[in-house]
Amino acid sequence: MVDTKHEATVFLGLEDKDFRKGMAGVSQSMYAAGGAFSRFGTIARGMTSITTASLSAIALSAKGAATFIKQAAELYVEYNDTLARTGAILGVTAGEMTDLDTEIKRIGASTRFTASQVGEAANLLAIAGVNADEMISDKALENLVKFAIAGGVDIQTATSIGIAGVKAFGMEMNQLQHVSDVLTRTFTRSNVDIVSLGEGLKFAAPVAHSAGLAIEETAAAIGALGNAGLRGTVAGTGLRMSINKLLKPTFDSQRAINDLGLTVQVLSPAGESAKSALQNVTNQLNRTKKQTTALSDEIRMLNGQLTDLSIEQQANSLAIEQIRARAARQNRNLTDQEIKQIERLTEVNDSLRLNEMELDLERAKANRSLTALTFKEKELDEESKNLVKTVEQQTTGLTSLGEVLDQLAQSGATTTQVLEIFGVRGGTAIASLLTQRDSFHALVKENEEAAGATAQFTESIQGQNDALGSAKESFFLFVSAVQEAMLTIGQPFVEMLMDISAAFKDEIAEAIKENLPLFKDLAIQIGLALRQIIPMALDALPAFINALKFIIPVVTILAQAFIILMQILSPVLQLLAGIMQVIQGLAAAIIALVSGRFTDIPDALVSVGQGLKDVALGAAGTVLQTVGGGLGFAAKGLIGGVIGTTFGSIMNSKLLPSVTDKAISPFLSAVGLANGGIVTRPTPALIGEAGAEAVVPLGANKATERAQIMHSAGLGGGISIGNIVINGDARLTAGEVRAMLMSELPKALNRSVARGSRGVI
Repeated sequence: MVDTKHEATVFLGLEDKDFRKGMAGVSQSMYAAGGAFSRFGTIARGMTSITTASLSAIALSAKGAATFIKQAAELYVEYNDTLARTGAILGVTAGEMTDLDTEIKRIGASTRFTASQVGEAANLLAIAGVNADEMISDKALENLVKFAIAGGVDIQTATSIGIAGVKAFGMEMNQLQHVSDVLTRTFTRSNVDIVSLGEGLKFAAPVAHSAGLAIEETAAAIGALGNAGLRGTVAGTGLRMSINKLLKPTFDSQRAINDLGLTVQVLSPAGESAKSALQNVTNQLNRTKKQTTALSDEIRMLNGQLTDLSIEQQANSLAIEQIRARAARQNRNLTDQEIKQIERLTEVNDSLRLNEMELDLERAKANRSLTALTFKEKELDEESKNLVKTVEQQTTGLTSLGEVLDQLAQSGATTTQVLEIFGVRGGTAIASLLTQRDSFHALVKENEEAAGATAQFTESIQGQNDALGSAKESFFLFVSAVQEAMLTIGQPFVEMLMDISAAFKDEIAEAIKENLPLFKDLAIQIGLALRQIIPMALDALPAFINALKFIIPVVTILAQAFIILMQILSPVLQLLAGIMQVIQGLAAAIIALVSGRFTDIPDALVSVGQGLKDVALGAAGTVLQTVGGGLGFAAKGLIGGVIGTTFGSIMNSKLLPSVTDKAISPFLSAVGLANGGIVTRPTPALIGEAGAEAVVPLGANKATERAQIMHSAGLGGGISIGNIVINGDARLTAGEVRAMLMSELPKALNRSVARGSRGVI
């Protein structure tokens, strides 16, 4: 069998480098021959360039064609896989899948969407339950594509929104067109787009469907909320909570609904009976609560009166005891007046006790009535809760959002009542819908008559594109056409590869199996080579590191030289800039003077002055850099560095004219103290110019600092105790040395006395 692939590879991969080298040799030989042969050399060189360019162009064209075919094949494989998955979901025959394939490619060729994108949409529809006949005959797939075009979104997003709308409202997939028409009419008539409308419905639609609300009214509510500034998840969440509050109101919410006279719930017969009973129980409960409140107030008043009577009796009894105690202290009998006063106070207390008994009886009766009312209120409250629960369970839905809004508006409901019924989020949504009540009703009516809205809007868009020449639409159509061509090209190529694979599958597998030992030997050889290369690399690593030791200092020196060069050039550049600014300022002043624009002369003179300042600074800096550089080389660069840095700071200050000489002269006369010395007055000096030095203060109050410096320098230290100076370890404090002397000195004196007394009789 001829190895056509190998031959093509050799031809397309021709080494033009060797070819050019050979042709160059021929042309050089012809040049050397001279005469007419030199012309042939020129021709040969030209032919070499032309031939090489031709071969390169052929290779490039072949490579581009191969890349295009590869991409076409990959595109067809991906499309075919999507189609196969769709067919598996639908469970259709090969003929039906061929029809669906034709429909997908037709839609892809005639719209802005590619066949691959339409195929993905078909797969989503199949998952949702749309059969192949509905996609083709009922044009479900084409209508969905139009819905995506109308919404200005990708086809996957449009498919998800449309399917979610169908499923959320319990509709059949053959009603997908109706859903897309309603949604199209909504976002084209309100301040929402298809994405925010879909987000809102995602949160509100399931609850709305359970409340018996249709998609026309729910979508209109989302659109009206968008007009009020509530969009997307905010609108959907608010609408959902408002519906929930109506389906399952709390006791306080139900009471507010009853107070406003709202009839918004659709109930079963049992629910209606429970609602009627709930109304009676609620009225009884309200009356009982009022009676309980009145009795509580009455008991509170009786308690106050009884407290007052008790206080008055206690005061009278105290007065009687005080009269008797006073007579006892005076050791006498009660006077007639005192006896009469006691009798009068006793009579008053008797009367007060009688009143107290009457009031206490009234309080007992009131408490008994209050207990009965409290028990009744508890029973009514429990009964009302049960009835509320029954009403909730027997609620089949709401009349409509429109009726809720109309009844709220007619009842004159306050904001507080709206929030009490619907809560904060739900109340915000209802309050917003109340402000958009007219537009909401109009949008509901339009949604109910929205049949064909998607097709109409899509045709309108297409008409505008045709009239105005939409570049975006043209580009999408071009891309779609290109993909269609790639699918057409890729299909036979992939089928050819499949045939080849089927024909040579066994031979290829056998060849791989036979060559497995060769692959194994190759892996072993690679491992052995690595075992040789790694030690060699490790052996060469120290030499590489040593080489870096020599390279790094050289790089450092070059960097320092560059820094010095920039320091030298900086004042020179400032000098040149100053000269240019002076020239420009003078020219501007002359032009202003000649042209009569005298107001521009001061600005020009200021520019001249600034230029003169830059000239002076640049010139002085240049001179100083030269002097500092010389001194730096003479003293290993230290003096020059100090002078350059200090003078640079002074040059940039505003005190330049008065301090230049004073700032420079001390550094020019600085002395070195490498061999030591004593300084008794302010003296410019160099430190460390010949090696390490220590500067030691000599003041009497600098003993501690002096000792620390001496110790840090490794020169020991000194400790002063009165007039005694001890040279030694400066880490010892004076107190520690004093303690040591007090401990050791007596011992030494005793030993000295003992030695001196030997031999003395």
